[in-house]
Amino acid sequence: MAPALQVTGRRVGLLALYATALFLWHQFLGTYFVSTTPTRPQPAALRAQERFRARLRNDAALKQIVEEDIDETTQSYREAKRTSSPPPPTTTTAAPTTAVATTAASYTTTAPKCEPKPHVELDGAVVRDGIGPKGLSLAPAECCEACRTTRGCNVWVACADPNACQSQCWLKWVESEGVLRERGAGPNVPWTSGLLAKDFPGSVPMPPAEALAAVRIVALHTPFGDLRIRLRPDWHAPSVEYVQRVALQDVCTAKCVFYRAEPGFLLQGALRAVVAPNKKCRAFRGGPAECTDPQERPGGNFMEKGDVAWAGGSAGPDFFIMMNRNGFGASHTVWGSMADDESMELALKLVQGKSNSKPGTMRMLSEEISFTASPAEAKSA
Repeated sequence: MAPALQVTGRRVGLLALYATALFLWHQFLGTYFVSTTPTRPQPAALRAQERFRARLRNDAALKQIVEEDIDETTQSYREAKRTSSPPPPTTTTAAPTTAVATTAASYTTTAPKCEPKPHVELDGAVVRDGIGPKGLSLAPAECCEACRTTRGCNVWVACADPNACQSQCWLKWVESEGVLRERGAGPNVPWTSGLLAKDFPGSVPMPPAEALAAVRIVALHTPFGDLRIRLRPDWHAPSVEYVQRVALQDVCTAKCVFYRAEPGFLLQGALRAVVAPNKKCRAFRGGPAECTDPQERPGGNFMEKGDVAWAGGSAGPDFFIMMNRNGFGASHTVWGSMADDESMELALKLVQGKSNSKPGTMRMLSEEISFTASPAEAKSA
């Protein structure tokens, strides 16, 4: 036989061999798809086979295309098997006492893997304490996982030396990687820390201005009822915009809580969220340097019963609801008030909450009151 005919014959034989192998492979997978997913209009294996026939025109690319099609079909086979098979049985076990509670402020995320830094204590705003009756007690790997699954946490700090600091685990938040600071570093520092690239303000899209402006009342949803706050942009627009964003985007973190209750004085909490912090506040003598807005607000320097302001003369996110009329408006940024009598009545009940604080000290609640936030309407009388 002539050499040219021999080469052609080998090519034809190779083509027939690969085509037969692929056909048998697809037939097997096609049988699987038909038996497990009868509602599919066309099995993935048959589609791949048709594409194979349409694309094959010479034996030079045969091997590569066969391998591509087999890889694609194998992937489809695995996906079909995964979706068609019943899920494995699950068992319910009691959560350990140190587990992070699953609340509206917790969620799962595909955050990067933990990259611990031994002998480093990173700083940040505290999301979950590592001490106290409800302090987290977790090993470094578990502490990182707790941060990964907690909205509003992107820094974790765990004790790696039980003799120095037990098994404390602190969950924290920083606005960006650029503001990350170390509280301590060196061989004598018993802490292990890490940063997770998640929950930075830029990760949440900014709502349009029209949507923000439409939020006039915000409800804080507690286990005991709703506290509705009427926003007052005419008192301080930047503060109101922050609260509107928190409510409209549902980005409250584990630090949306009431934690201090002084009967006849104030109910104090925090409104921390995964959005850019408010950084504007009223200027007053002896106040924070960042507070530079005009001192006088419409309505004067007095706070009325039910008015809401940022705590400590700051720009938040800690805030308080006033329980009586006083002159705190001269040194605090006031941005809202209770929207209806029902909300005020609930605030007066919550401020009576149980506390184990010693007399003469701040009256901290024995059980913090968590809440979420959303736009709302005032309750009619």
